[in-house]
Amino acid sequence: MHSSDNGRFRRALLGCGDSIPAERAATLCKEILGLDAVTAVTAAELVERAADAAPDLVISVTELPDGSAIDVVRELRGGGDTVPVVLLTRHTESNRRVAAFAAGADDYIVVPADATEIQMRIRALIRRCVWEREAAVPKAEEPPEAGGVHVGDIALVAETRTVTRNGTAVEMTPTEYGLLEFLMAHPRQVLSRQQILAAVWGPHHQGRDAVDTYIRYLRRKLDPLGPAAIHTKRGYGYVFDPEREA
Repeated sequence: MHSSDNGRFRRALLGCGDSIPAERAATLCKEILGLDAVTAVTAAELVERAADAAPDLVISVTELPDGSAIDVVRELRGGGDTVPVVLLTRHTESNRRVAAFAAGADDYIVVPADATEIQMRIRALIRRCVWEREAAVPKAEEPPEAGGVHVGDIALVAETRTVTRNGTAVEMTPTEYGLLEFLMAHPRQVLSRQQILAAVWGPHHQGRDAVDTYIRYLRRKLDPLGPAAIHTKRGYGYVFDPEREA
């Protein structure tokens, strides 16, 4: 897959189990899909990596040494994670397929299967996700600068995933960083909770409370270093403008 087909998809999380060496799986992912890969062998590792690595896509065999990837998907969805998930399985029973989709999997592929078919199905999933994300995101006011994004006294550098305010480094979790990155790409625009939710958590996420919760987290980290940066527009959503006078 050409990188241009991937949109903002850059990193995949691979649940390898005992089916394929992790290094080989990562190499194939890069060669075939054009995505960097983080790997996990067990179900516990898969859950941990999903939280820590903030992948754009999860591909996993269903049978892992310590449990089923279907249960992992159920846990991710229960926690509000909408990352696209493709499951690979040797089981052909319809009840397992139904269970996988009920848990929240985006595709369920019985293997062995034609390698080209697997590749095309994953490509199609990525395209759908990219289209949905782009449809939910308003046009940015201006393209980011080569050295990062600067709005007022707040700077964000994507290459190093670092944030500073007035020269002071601000530690961010992956979700906080993603939210701030989206807000800074659309300064002084009124953004609804649904727009923010779709852009940061994915178009199918239903937990609108997550937006308010993480806005509070950002305010706690940014406001002590300068004027209020995120303003509430009652009845509409939020406006990111660290230069607005209180």
